[in-house]
Amino acid sequence: MSNQKNIYRIMGCIVLALMMLALAGCSSSTETPTAAATKQTETGSVTADGSGIVSATEKTSVATPLGNTVTIQAGTVLTTDAAETIPVTGAIPTTVSYSTTVADLPAAAQTLPSGCTLAAFLDISLGTVKYFSNPLKLTMNVVSGGASVGDTVAFYTFNAVTNTWEPVDDAVVAADGTAALSIHHLSIWAAFKTATPPPGKPSGISAAAGNAKVTLSWSAPQAGPAPASYNVYYSTTPGVTIATGTKVTGAVSPCEITPLPNTTEHFFIVTAVNADGEGGPSKEVSATPDISLQVPASPTGVSATAGSQKVTVSWATKLYATSYNIYYSSTLTTTADLLASGIKYNVSAVDPQPATQSQEISPLTAGTKYYFAVTSQNSVGESGGQTTPKNATPTP
Repeated sequence: MSNQKNIYRIMGCIVLALMMLALAGCSSSTETPTAAATKQTETGSVTADGSGIVSATEKTSVATPLGNTVTIQAGTVLTTDAAETIPVTGAIPTTVSYSTTVADLPAAAQTLPSGCTLAAFLDISLGTVKYFSNPLKLTMNVVSGGASVGDTVAFYTFNAVTNTWEPVDDAVVAADGTAALSIHHLSIWAAFKTATPPPGKPSGISAAAGNAKVTLSWSAPQAGPAPASYNVYYSTTPGVTIATGTKVTGAVSPCEITPLPNTTEHFFIVTAVNADGEGGPSKEVSATPDISLQVPASPTGVSATAGSQKVTVSWATKLYATSYNIYYSSTLTTTADLLASGIKYNVSAVDPQPATQSQEISPLTAGTKYYFAVTSQNSVGESGGQTTPKNATPTP
């Protein structure tokens, strides 16, 4: 009986010890929980030829987390410099990360734009590639981050130099739950949900150079709410941004930027603004002002000399003129009427330009008085005529 009791005591101690070890194990596991990972990363590679072209005939897809795409257009040149003179060749490693969680952003990027909540972001790297001759096309899964089909999301890019988010464009969430964007550099690209997004980027921007000026034209954004006004930013360095460009507020298309130094190339972007903020920049355009890009002066020293069934019209040539227009009539006696309704005869400017130039107008009716006005013209425009037309009467 004594031995049996001892056995029971020993078994009880063993059971107690096992229970204590089990409890200790449970306590240890709950003290250091492991958070579930939310960022997904896909790595891969693309191959560029000796000119830095990934494929000259077809688009190339970069490896991305499921539900997202990054596409390189056919014929795109990948380079390490903005001038596109140093190509990246051979096998190029690619890394694309995707998340819908702010905590997965770098610490400096976790301060989001005012009024925005994160839908999703892509962090894209192509090895040493910094620039590409054609924009890359991306589609981002935004419904996983709470955006709904038909919503408008605001795309931003993170500037790691200034540690700020910069607006790019708005996009409508497609039926497959993605939003699409064309990108012009590699960075973190994020789609934000906003209660009232700013306008999208202006479209159809163009720049026309003149004498000490550039005239910009653009159209309204193709996405997002209507703008209330526009801002222009310009610089003599390519890659102008909202942070680096000289700002012109309240711009209206067409907008003349002047005075600008001649023979210096200038670069421009335009943004749309409303009460909810400033949208992303348009594509960059450039133009070089030049003193020759001005309407030439009206010809002086105009004369009309009669001949047999003809009149020879002469005039002093004008700087920057590429051609001259002679307007004539036997019934229109004022310069305004001649320029509006007279017979027009165009004469190319002689190169090199002499001090004077002349042109014979024939056949004309002998004994009938004709009236003449002359204008100068180039690609910028046409000058006015003389205050009073010259006249002559051809002889038989």
